[in-house]
Order: sequence, then structure tokens, then C-alpha cells
Amino acid sequence: MAAQTGVRINEFMANNNSTLVDNDNEYSDWLELYNAGPSTVDLTGWYLTDDSTRLSKWAFPAISLASGGYLIVFASNKNLTSPQLHTNFRLTADGEYLALVRPDTTIIEYEYTPSFPIQAGDVSFGVLGSGLAYFATPSPGAVNAAGTVDIVLTDDDVTENRPNDFYIATIIATDLETTASVTYSLIDDAGGRFKIVDDELRVANTNLLDFDADTSHQITVRAIYDDESFVDKPFTIFIKEYFPMDLEISEFMASNQTTLQDEDGEYSDWLEIHNTGAEAINLENWYLTDSGNNLVQWQFPSRVIPAGGYLVVFASDKNRTGSELHTNFKLSAGGEYLGLVQPNGTVVVSEYAPFPPQASDISYGYFNNVLQFFDVPTPGSANTDGTLPIDPLTISPERGFYETSFDVTISTTTPNVEIRYTLDGSKPTPSNGSVYSGAITINTTTVLRAAAYQTGYQPTRVETHSYLFLDDVIQQPYNIDGYPVQMYSVGSNDPEAYHDYEMDPTIVNDPAYSGSIIKGLTDIPSMIISLDPDSLFGEDHFYDADDGDIEQRVSMEYLDFHNPNRNDQQDCGIEGHSHDRLKRSLRLSFKSEYGSATWNTNIFRDAPLNGSTADKDQKRIVLRGGNNRSWARKWNPEETTYTEDQWFRDTQIAMTGYGAHGNFVHLYINGIYWGLYNPVERPDQFFSSEYFGGNEEDWYAMNHDGTISGDATRFNHLASDLVNMNMSNAANYAEMQEYLDIDNFIDYMMLNWFGAVTDWPGKNYWGGNQNSPAGPYRFYSWDSEWSWDVTKDFDDVSGAWVHPDHRAGSTESDFQSKIWVALRESSEFMTHFADRVYMHCFNDGVLTDSASLARWNTLNQYVRDAMIAESAKWGDAMEVRDEPLFKRDIHWQAEVDAIAALMDGNVVQFITALRTEGYYPDIDPPTFNKRGGAVASGFTVTLSNPNGSGTIYYTTDGTDPRAVNGGISGNATAYSSPISITDSTTITTRVLDSGNWSAKDQVNFTIAQSPTVSLKAKIFLQGAYDSGTGLMTTTLNTSGYLPLAAPYKANPRNVVSMPANITDWVLVELRSTPTGAAVVSKSVLLRNDGLLVDDDGTTESVTLDAAEGDYYVVIKHRNHLAVMSTNAVSLTENSSLYDYTGDSKSYYGSDGAVTVDVGVWGLYAGEGNNSGIITIADRNDALSNRDFVGYSVYDYNLSGIVTISDANMALSNRDANTQVP
Repeated sequence: MAAQTGVRINEFMANNNSTLVDNDNEYSDWLELYNAGPSTVDLTGWYLTDDSTRLSKWAFPAISLASGGYLIVFASNKNLTSPQLHTNFRLTADGEYLALVRPDTTIIEYEYTPSFPIQAGDVSFGVLGSGLAYFATPSPGAVNAAGTVDIVLTDDDVTENRPNDFYIATIIATDLETTASVTYSLIDDAGGRFKIVDDELRVANTNLLDFDADTSHQITVRAIYDDESFVDKPFTIFIKEYFPMDLEISEFMASNQTTLQDEDGEYSDWLEIHNTGAEAINLENWYLTDSGNNLVQWQFPSRVIPAGGYLVVFASDKNRTGSELHTNFKLSAGGEYLGLVQPNGTVVVSEYAPFPPQASDISYGYFNNVLQFFDVPTPGSANTDGTLPIDPLTISPERGFYETSFDVTISTTTPNVEIRYTLDGSKPTPSNGSVYSGAITINTTTVLRAAAYQTGYQPTRVETHSYLFLDDVIQQPYNIDGYPVQMYSVGSNDPEAYHDYEMDPTIVNDPAYSGSIIKGLTDIPSMIISLDPDSLFGEDHFYDADDGDIEQRVSMEYLDFHNPNRNDQQDCGIEGHSHDRLKRSLRLSFKSEYGSATWNTNIFRDAPLNGSTADKDQKRIVLRGGNNRSWARKWNPEETTYTEDQWFRDTQIAMTGYGAHGNFVHLYINGIYWGLYNPVERPDQFFSSEYFGGNEEDWYAMNHDGTISGDATRFNHLASDLVNMNMSNAANYAEMQEYLDIDNFIDYMMLNWFGAVTDWPGKNYWGGNQNSPAGPYRFYSWDSEWSWDVTKDFDDVSGAWVHPDHRAGSTESDFQSKIWVALRESSEFMTHFADRVYMHCFNDGVLTDSASLARWNTLNQYVRDAMIAESAKWGDAMEVRDEPLFKRDIHWQAEVDAIAALMDGNVVQFITALRTEGYYPDIDPPTFNKRGGAVASGFTVTLSNPNGSGTIYYTTDGTDPRAVNGGISGNATAYSSPISITDSTTITTRVLDSGNWSAKDQVNFTIAQSPTVSLKAKIFLQGAYDSGTGLMTTTLNTSGYLPLAAPYKANPRNVVSMPANITDWVLVELRSTPTGAAVVSKSVLLRNDGLLVDDDGTTESVTLDAAEGDYYVVIKHRNHLAVMSTNAVSLTENSSLYDYTGDSKSYYGSDGAVTVDVGVWGLYAGEGNNSGIITIADRNDALSNRDFVGYSVYDYNLSGIVTISDANMALSNRDANTQVP
């Protein structure tokens, strides 16, 4: 049907394998709308559907489509409206109905009816001229254009031993209108084995069951067109093994609490497979999976299901193939994928993609070919009649941050249901909450929870949407109805203070903070816990219960103001962590009985440090409230930073490569602001299995309270037997290395000494080891906020030391100390210890003063403005104990600075402390004239001895100059003259003096293949710059308009994915002279803080193929005037930053840039025609393209839509011209 407004489904792809990637880096199906009409069309409330009986299947958000504009919608079943549009259905490659529908559902704007034809992989289909066509070269977001006529098959294999004359594939001619006449024939049919009937490839009648698996046959198809031209194309037909299709996952339970026990007596999730055929089937080498991206997740052993029979498999994550089958995954009650896959690992025989949320002890599956819930599960036998599901609720708008009043609507496509909702955090039930009868007005911070009910139907899951109004949050009162103000312990000997809810007006209204408090509430993510208010306090509830005694089900929402695509909700368990506290630390546990067995999240990927090493799947997260370093705790609250503990964990990761990741959030409970919290990975058995492999049950985990999980046999041998052995004996030390990760132990001890952790080693640690297969024990940094300058039970601490329990002659009984005491008797261990000290403490190592300070400054800058809200909520908690109102700028900043001062010079202090105990050599390693890197062939390395005596020994093969017994290695050479580098070489050095070795140093050299330089530069684009934040907008990026391909012909290139903090592409040129040709040009990414960055979005320099030297640096943008550095800039492998933003004299020529803020300069906006001067034509062209949505050169403010503001910007900069010659 033709579009009535001109808007049509212009092109779509129902089998996307490699063409267009969505914001999750997945190849989802997609469709393209095109407005061929003369006017902009408001699509708000319009629908897309693939079901002619459900025309309102997926609704558009508020969005318009300009005349001549294109809009991409992913048909992914992800049901999203930001940052990209994703429908709640997928397209079917075999053909189905597809339509665009007006809001009232009475007018179908455009449709493919009764269905579009069968679709081939990576071939699109849509409008061409007056008809329709397949397109071998899809053009999403651009004009459909026919290319060279081609032929494709929708399939490329055939199954062995099937009846004759069966269908193999449909033949499709691409880039040709479907109105054209096409005849297909075979000119090479593999010896008569194949034939063509109309547009179908079939097995010829003459061939009966004579195909063997794992063979192939070549054919050539000819397409003859109505003008008698033709195209030939060869294809290979692959013969695959035959597998039966008479199997289905007929029933499963994803939250088994009391129904079916496994062989361990546990109530594991389970699923049932039914053989619907007339023959027995052996499942050997078949697969079960809960991931559509990993179809070979768990493989069956030999197990026969008789005809009509059933097989029960436990989805327990125990991974067993004995008499009782257990998969290596659990099912998620929150809903997920579940599939049964043939042995070829590609063909899914039965799947739920995905199944809906599940309730405890209720199974789900098929009855009379209809999916139902079963109150009476029947594992191992036929299903009986159950209840139908109610379609999920849709709540609009989405959870998030709001400033003005709005209406919320709640809906489901299932008719005649009763929707109940609550606004107090409690769970709606058929008897609790208000009956929804129309839109709900939201004008203040609100937690909305809703569910739908109908007799004879399974209720929906409870949906939770929180709406935060930060202007209200900062006015939070002392008393809140339903929440008591009561006394809590703030330390030993039972001192108490009041837990009130007020955001202290002294802080909120202080001019030093009032302008930043709301910014601070959005600088970092927020987490909202929702539950019945009556379930919060009291000995039977988690906030007041002893550690781990009470776990309650709650809703957890995660909101990221700057990345709303990260927003999420999960049901989980919550319990108190550590001891009773006024500001209580908490623990979240994700379990299948609540929803998802894990939380797939970017919470740690987005952390200010070490995000790239964090796992996305999380099972248990500790929300640390500051513990004993908090403004709500009696012990030296003035020493609170909230960041010390995280610094230690991040430093361990930097040193060793792994450790517990952390981030920071603002926590709300039922919409009540609760303060700044530090979410941290709990380094237990799940943590170990995620980072090191295996299953949870393979791992032993413990902390200072004892065993948490697993078999302690290996640990007990380490802690009881090995520590009492003589480690100077090589065999004993070798055995110790099997049970203890030596590098991890050294780094762990070093870190705690370096930062002077005092509430340790007898407590405050985590560790674990793998039992199957056997692996070494590892320690994890934990609870280290008593550090740096704290007094506790012994010497005053002021920076690095050796803990008294570990000093020479110490004989402490805790097992960590006993390990140290045993190992220090081994000369090999102590040598290795010294080597790692040198590696971390010198030559840009992790513990150097600069590196330590950089991590410290990064963490504190990340939470700096967030601390204002923490001060308002908890800064006055200790006033009842005569403490002051703790403030960021007075108390927090003073402690941050004090610790920073201790970090400055801490390496020298640390080395001195180690040498005092005899733990580090008194002689230093040699120094290098160049510390590695790419050098020209023939470069000579000079070594120098910094000591007054001794001999330098070195090797060039990566081995140690020191022999295992302390002697000189046979590979070592005594240094006497410079070392010539003619190939990639690793030089390892030590100094030997009077039988004593220095620590080892090792440097790698490579031969430079081609000269390169790094460029570090900072620029601002006037149109994108926001003076309120000092940053540039990333709207083009977050809206999905920023292309992965650079828009500059001088250097066309692509990135695989676009980092979230990128504003746009720019083009960099290096010139030898101001007027000379470009020596090199490169398209690079411009980050929102103005820095040019590598493709990862974090490396603050770009590499250019040029020799080291002085260059004029030109930076061009597609709609801003180009600029050039005032003078030639010296570029090397490690160039200094060239900042264009802070001085107008940074630009070549006069008036080369525009003021974008006080003392801040940027590139002139408004050059849409690449003429080097901004003219009235640039303004007029912006007006002509007004309302265009997407990536446009006339979008001068980079907002994603061309508006009058863009035209005005060009007008205000009229006659400005580039100063680049």
C-alpha cells in the first residue's frame, strides 16, 4: 500500500549478519523509513508491527521525520527508544507481514501484505522505482539504488538422506525490480543432481537418498531477464548430517524453590525435553544453551529419549553428565534465551527467545502448542492445562531524572486486566496498591511499582520505575512519614547518633556548594533500592539485622544521567554488610529466584579506573558506605575521604592485573537519598570463576570470618603445613609455589605496607584458590580505609612502612604473617620480592609517586562534587557527639591533600623501610640511556652503575643474569661497552657487589619499522561547547548519528565502535611550513573534553606516520573553520600537549578562533560549504535543511537536528574566515 503522508517502509533487512551494527555491537534486523512527502511528519504514537492482528505492537516515541529524511529502526526485540530505536519484535527471513500504522490504528500507512518474500542473508529489500527489489548493497539511511544485478540463494546446504525432490533454497535476483520478468535455469547441475522449479532450487527426481554428509557439489545458476540478458553465478551446495527435528523443550522452571530436588537435595532449576516423534532419539553431542550468542554452551552425553518420552535436565550450573544431567548454566527468572541445538552447533530445534519473567515454583512451557504457566509442574510427563501469561507492562516515560511535571501511562496488550500500582516502594498485589484508571501525574521524586492481574492468568512481574527530581532531593526533610528517626551505633562502647533524613540546609544553601550540588548528584550514577517501607528497619529486616542474617527481595534500579542507555532494573536480594552502622554498608545478591542469576552491567566498566578489565556479569556486589572512615562513624571522622579503600583495590589491579573492581554511586532507598556509596565486586567463588575460569563449585573462597564456600583442603595445607616448612629448601619452595600465587602475594604484601594499612593482617582480607583443577591461593585487597596516617594499637603511621607483624624477627600467628615469615627464609623468594618492588616503584611503575598520585587524583576528582550531597546527608551525623558539620572544602579536601602529600616521596620512604628490615638490596640496578621502545637499527644502549662499586651483568635473551643458586648465569655478560641493537632485544640487568645482587631491571627494544610521532592536542568546537559544563556535547554520538566512518576524504577510515565520550571526527594535518602541503593527514576522534584521542576514547594522544620533528598542526572540522598552530610544534614519540583552547595566540594568523567562554577559545562554527569563509549561504543552507535529523554539515551546534539556532550561529559568525593558508 502506498504511503498516504509520503512516509513508507523504504527498505529493510530481515537476515542481518554483517551489514549494520546497533549500539550493542550486534547485527540486529533493521528497517528504514523514508519521508517522500513535502512536509515533516510527526511520528509520535505511530506504530510498527509484524502482526496484522496486533497493529499497535510497537509505538514510536516523540520523534519527527523531515521531508526527504530517513529513519533507521532496529527490529531487534530489544524494545528501546534511546539512544536508538529498537522494536519489540524481530523480522522473519522466511517472510511475514510488516506495516507502519497511524496512532488510531485505523489507518495503515504502509504495509507489506500478506507478507514480504523470503529474504537472503545481508540482502535488503524495499522500494525501487515503481516496484520492489532486493539490494545486494543495502543503503540504510540513504537512497535505494540498484547496483549490478546479482543472484543469491537463501540457503547453501542440504541434508543427507532426505526424500527426493525436496526444496533446498530460494533463488533471488538482486538490484532488479520485482516487476521484471526473470527465468532461472541451471547450466551446471552437478551431474543432474539438482533442478530448478520456478525460483526454487530442488534435488532432481532422479537422485534418491544418495547424498553423503561432509561433501559438497558445485552448481551454476543462470538468471535470464525480459530483455534476454543474463547473469551466471556459481554456488557450492554443502551436504550436512541429518538430525531429527522431533524434539522440544516442553517445560522448564527457572525459580525452583520447593518442587523438584536434584541428587544433592537442592532445588535446582530444571527443564524437560519431549520427543514428539515416532522414533527414539539419542541426544549425544546435542547442546543446551541460555545464550543466543553461544549455541554450544553445554553438550549432552549419550542419552536416549524413547518415542514420546521425556528427559529432565537440571539447569544448575553444576556441569555433570552422570546419571543425572546438570548444565553449566542456571536459568534466569527474569527471562532469557533458552535453546536446544543440533550437534552441528548451528541449527536450533527448540527455543524460547526469550521466555518471559518467571515466578517461584511455577513452570512454563507448551500445552496444545500454546505457551502457558503451570501451577502444577509435571517434570518428566505430559503437561496439563495451565494459565496464560499477561503480556508485559509498558510504562512510559522511562525511569530517569526529570525537572518538570509529567504524566505516566501504564499499559499491556492483554485486554480486561486490572493494573495495580504503588508509590511508596511496596509491592503491588491484587489487594495492595491503587487500581490504575488513567495517567498518573508525577511532579516529585517518585518510585512507581506496577503489576497486572486477571483471574485465570499468570500475573506480570512487578515493574519498577523511579523518577528523580533533584531539586526536591536536596530539600529532603528531617522527618519522612513512615520512616522513623532513631538512634544507631557509631562505634564501640555503644555511642549512638540519630539517623535522620535531612539534606542539611547549611550545606544546600551555602554559596560554595549550592551551584554544584545538583551537578554532583548527576556526575556519578545513581542506584535506587525499592521495597515495602515496613521491611526496612527492625531486627527482622536487613538494615538493622546482624551481618548476613536477613536477606530480602528488593528492586534495584541503576540510573546514569550521562548515559541513559545504561539505565537498568533488576530484582535482587539485599542484606546488611559488616556490623551495625548508622550509615550501613549493604550487599546485593543476584539470584534466579529473584530474576536474573547475574546482573549484566557496565557499573564497573564505567568506573574511573580499571574499567577495561572489569567483567560485566555480577552476582554479589557490596555497597560500601565508608565503613569506619565515614562522617557517620566516631573514629576520626575528620579523616574521611571515602576513596582510600578504592585506591587500594584499583592499585592491586594495576599491579597484579586483577582484583575487586569498584565504582561510586548515589544510593536512594524508596526515593530517599541515602548518600554516597562505593559498589565493589565481592571477591568470592563467583568472582574467581568469572576472572579465572571454571564453575563456582570449583573454587574455595574465604575472608577473615572463615570459609565462605568450597573445599578448604588445599588452603589448610598451605596455612597449616607449608608455612611450617623450611623454605630455604628448594623443594619446599617449589611446593609452596603450587599452593600460593607468589606474584600475587608479593604485590599484596607490598601494597598493604606501601599504604600503611593498619587494620590488618589479622582481618580485612579476601582470598581463594581453585580446587578443580588445582590452582594457587590468591589474596585480594579489602577494607583498607584504615591506612596512610592512622594510629591503631602501635606506632604512629605516616606513609609507607613494614607492618610490625612482618618485621625482621616477627612471629605473628595469623596465616598471612606465617606465610611471610616462612618465605623470607628463601633467597629465591626474597630476590623475586626485590625484583617486583623495583618494577612497581621505579621507571613509571604502578607505585611511583606520580602513578600513585594520578590514581588518587582521578578517584577524588570523580567524586568531588558528589561529596556535597554526602556532606548534606551525613556531614552532621556526629554533631550530637560534638563533632563539626563536615564539609567538602574544609574537611574532605584537607584529608585528600594530606594523603596526597604522603604519596609524594612515599617510594623513598618505602625503600628505606624495606632496607631497614633487610628486605631490599642496598645496591641499585643499572640505569639505561634509553628505556626501551622503538629505535633505529644500530642504536647503542649504555648502562651505568649508580653504586660506588660492583659489576653490571646483563643478558639479551630475556633470561636472568643471576643463576637460581645466586651465582652468575652462563648467559650473562659483564658489561664493558655499549650494546648495539640490531633486532628486537630484551636486556635484563643486575649489579653484583660482594656476592649481593641488586634487583632486576628489564627493558625491551624493537627496531622502528617506520617513523611515528604522537600528537597531544586540545580544541573546542564553538557549536558543541557548553560553558556550563566546560565540555562539548555528545548528542550526535548518543543519538546514534555519529558515523563509524570518518567523513574526510583525505583519510577515510573506520572505527569498530564509537566510544561514548566522543563529540565528532576531526581531520589533523601536519605541515613542514605554514603554506606547505600536508606531510600526513589523519581522521581522529575528538573527545567531549576537547582532547584528541585514540580509537579507544581514552588514550589522550594520536599516532601519526611522520618522523620526529617540528610541524605546523592543522585541525579541520566539517562545519567549523580550520585552525593551525601559531608556530611549528615539536613532535616526538611522547609529545607535550598543544592546547588551542586557552589562548588566542595559540592560533595562526589573526582572529583565528572565537571566544566560547571567559578565557576559552574555540573554532568558529557555521562553515557548511567548505569554502574557508562563513557566508550568508551557510546560513541559508541551514534554513533549507531545517528539521533534518541526523548527521548534517548544516547542524552547526551538533545537536542532531538542523534548527534555526544553526542558521543564527552561521549568521553571527558571518565573514569569519580561516587563517590557515
